[in-house]
Amino acid sequence: MLHGVIGIGSNSTRFLLGKIEDGRVLVLRRMRESTRLFAGLAGGLLSEESMLATAAAVKSFVDTARAEGCERIHLIATSASRDAGNGAAFCEMIESLCGEKLTIITGEEEARLSFLGAAGEDFCGMLDIGGGSTELAVGDGGRPLALCSAQLGAVRLSEEAPDVTGDGFAAALSLAMERVKSAWSAAQMNESEFPAVWYGVGGTLTCLASIDMRLPVFDREAVEGHALKRSEVAAWAESLSMLTEMERSVIPGMVPHRADIITHGAIALLAVMRALDIPRVIVSNKCNLDGYLRDIALAQAAADSVEKVRSYYDTAVEQEWERLEKNFFEFEINRRYMDRYIKPGDKVLDVGGGPGRYSLYLAARGAEVTLVDLSPGNVAFAKEKAAERGLALQALCADARNLDEMAGGPYDAILLMGPLYHLKAEKDRVRAIEHCLARLKPGGVLFASFISLIAGMIYAARSMPESILWEGENTFYEQIIDREDWTGLAFTHAHLIDPSHVLPFMERFPLDTLHLVASEGITAPFSTVLLAQPPEVVSKWLALSLALCERKDFWNYTEHFLYIGRKKEDSPS
Repeated sequence: MLHGVIGIGSNSTRFLLGKIEDGRVLVLRRMRESTRLFAGLAGGLLSEESMLATAAAVKSFVDTARAEGCERIHLIATSASRDAGNGAAFCEMIESLCGEKLTIITGEEEARLSFLGAAGEDFCGMLDIGGGSTELAVGDGGRPLALCSAQLGAVRLSEEAPDVTGDGFAAALSLAMERVKSAWSAAQMNESEFPAVWYGVGGTLTCLASIDMRLPVFDREAVEGHALKRSEVAAWAESLSMLTEMERSVIPGMVPHRADIITHGAIALLAVMRALDIPRVIVSNKCNLDGYLRDIALAQAAADSVEKVRSYYDTAVEQEWERLEKNFFEFEINRRYMDRYIKPGDKVLDVGGGPGRYSLYLAARGAEVTLVDLSPGNVAFAKEKAAERGLALQALCADARNLDEMAGGPYDAILLMGPLYHLKAEKDRVRAIEHCLARLKPGGVLFASFISLIAGMIYAARSMPESILWEGENTFYEQIIDREDWTGLAFTHAHLIDPSHVLPFMERFPLDTLHLVASEGITAPFSTVLLAQPPEVVSKWLALSLALCERKDFWNYTEHFLYIGRKKEDSPS
């Protein structure tokens, strides 16, 4: 599907045409027009002239998108529109002229989109120097963890501190650093977790990279990935401040229409690097528009993944019911830990409860259980089994990421033993946990299951050992070596996690860790052989597994992990 996204910034209006297929974005065209909307912001209001000029650029891009056959056109606006008292009137003007709705996004949302567009998958930071604001983000795995927006931009600073010669340079830099520090303090990042790698977004960055490389003319492909050291940014900011606009305009590599604001952009960048002690920044040509399209692609991929999961379980209900009969050790170890914390009369929510193995067990012990599952087939099967056994069980269909419409609670215990295998995007796994915690009473216990990277290797070794020879694939073999989590197509879309990553992930939430349990103990690689043995042999292996299931040195013998944590008493229901 073709998407066009238009971003109305403080300095320029940009257009990105992209094709989204199978969760990926293919960029087809980029266009930009210098519209300087922020320059028309006076007395808290955008001037009629600046709005009309910007609207004309937007209309041109909308026409281009329609001519290309775009099925969806998205319009967003940032700093200047956020600050304007007549931002709503500007939105009405755009919609009237173009027939498309304009959304003014927050600074934090702008930071999130820029991070999605430009940052890497590893732990990293992102800074976006715009015309009216500067966005900052730190994240991991492609997901931002901390976001903020500072009232600092190349155009804004040029109006607030127009003279940057002599003492004016130090004054402008001091003002810019204060704005950065003030905004960043709200992000509350732990200094020990400060990223070593930072990506830089925006025209200031690409322009500085171009002149730092001494390119004859600006070349967006050439500047991609160029590293700007803080000392180099300082040198350029100082030297540019001593030149006239005309002198700056003829510097090799200078971007057209940026000579008048590049000095203030360089000062803003230097302020960020000094305030946050960033030694170097990797320049990216991508921006919040790339992030916007990637956000759509991720949402589509997540929706496709959910449909695959629902379809799989709707057609494999009996198989899933029998799985926990065959996986005797997993069920026995998990339920014995449940027995420690779930008492008769407790209210229990089983999210992603499947056909009801754990729900029915707990209901038989006297708990008041509500089961929710994505699969209508699983829900119907659980109800039938409960009726057969004369057990009270409420069961309904729901997505683990959205329990808002589900009644009941707060709960004494919540089981989340399945959804975290299938939610590919980390933000979806986080959302599922947050929805559970919102329904768990303070002091209540959360049980969350994870499937290990080792599970993928055990399955492959049993079923397709030749897969270790496959080339050109980003397989879990390499990721086991690198201790990286793997997400991809397995029995459904699946997320396999390195055991060492479970606790750091869960410790983000208001939970006191009680246990991290190897659900199969030490039996996963040879459980079929063990279950064929006499009962006294099976019993001894179960006892040994229970004795060793929390020992890290035996964690590579299990396929599933059960995290058990108690919700902090001061956390709201």
